[in-house]
Amino acid sequence: MSYRPHEIEKRFYGKQSCRLLRAGERDRFRAAGVAQLDLGVPDMVLAAPVVFLDNHSFLFLDELDEPEEVAPAFVMICRDDDGDAIDLAAWSPTSERLATWLGRAWAIDQFRLLSPRLSEFGALPVHKTPLEWLRARRDGIVIIDSEKAKWQIAYLGRGLIVENISHGRMLRHALTIPAPDIFVPPSSIDMCAA
Repeated sequence: MSYRPHEIEKRFYGKQSCRLLRAGERDRFRAAGVAQLDLGVPDMVLAAPVVFLDNHSFLFLDELDEPEEVAPAFVMICRDDDGDAIDLAAWSPTSERLATWLGRAWAIDQFRLLSPRLSEFGALPVHKTPLEWLRARRDGIVIIDSEKAKWQIAYLGRGLIVENISHGRMLRHALTIPAPDIFVPPSSIDMCAA
């Protein structure tokens, strides 16, 4: 099914699948260094039981007849460059899984790739987890699908800034586009040797 932006927002805010954070959840975020304002602005962080699939995606419980391996998750809206909702992202801190509902978004806050950079390096902050992103007051992105992300980042030629060396190395490996295989036909080699 093809969902329009308002349908995605209705699924998110309509309480059919997602719910408001409970006091204990908000307290845990606060204890982890997240400002309460950043749990609600510009879009709320909600909670939902989901089933994570193997392809960077997830389903809500009401989409399955007999759900297995249900995980509690925090759900966020992913928006495009025009501010339209294109997808929902679910994150489970206990399993460290991060996935999208529709497979359209490659990062949380991916619209920031086109935003002006005011940092010292003019680079886009990339956070390893949504918790780090929330601690940073939602400045930057969290990559969900590195295969899609590498093409977007390479196309725009943006520099990235990360919090530590190991995350930087992991991103360099995940976002590197392999060089193409180049072949020379045997007839061309014979002509050069002559």
